[in-house]
Amino acid sequence: MIDIKYLLFVLVPIIAFLFAWLVIERIKRENLEEKMARIISGNDRVEAKTYLMTPSEQRFFEEIQKVFKEKYLIFSQVSLAAIINIKENQLDRFERRNIINKFYLDFVICDKKSTKSLLVIELNDKTHILSSRKERDTYIKSLLDSSKIPFYACTVNTESYQGDIEGIKKLLI
Repeated sequence: MIDIKYLLFVLVPIIAFLFAWLVIERIKRENLEEKMARIISGNDRVEAKTYLMTPSEQRFFEEIQKVFKEKYLIFSQVSLAAIINIKENQLDRFERRNIINKFYLDFVICDKKSTKSLLVIELNDKTHILSSRKERDTYIKSLLDSSKIPFYACTVNTESYQGDIEGIKKLLI
């Protein structure tokens, strides 16, 4: 038979540890709730942007609208989290969700009836030569590849997007 002193020697530290852990978790939750309350009740200094898209994006949008608006829906500045899900069995699911919430896609072409994402288009300007931007683009492309959503990247062009439009047509067939 197990000696009661030995059992207490083992159980008391475990119970103390669990109690301390519960107290710490409750304090964390209360701190988070207080922080959220401060954020919600705060008077942030904000102003409306005068545009949703940059002039280059606006010009490209007008070009693809001419060709694709009858058959497809075209959205701009779409959150990556709006078109992909992190699978339930992903261990760090919530951390990854927080990461992808920070990324926006220049354009998403969707099926008119189902709104299924058919193609993501990234319009690359001079910022895309930065190593941090290249890493971001590579990461987004890998997520889209895993999700089986085609990705098309084109460079800002001041003359014509005809070649890009033809490339987009091939991906939408």
